[in-house]
Amino acid sequence: MTAAPDIRTAALKADVILTETVRIEGSLRAIRDVGGMTAVEAALNTAKRRVILASNDNEDWVA
Repeated sequence: MTAAPDIRTAALKADVILTETVRIEGSLRAIRDVGGMTAVEAALNTAKRRVILASNDNEDWVA
């Protein structure tokens, strides 16, 4: 009986990931419209670096 909550949790996580991905894509389109693909690549690299630096080995966020 523990499978159902696990499935629900996985579905909720998938929903959040999809929602946030759509938001990111919209932002990247706006950046592309203003600054082109070079600006998109710069924004992606900067965001990726910030996310990596803001988390530690335990996958907890560093304040």
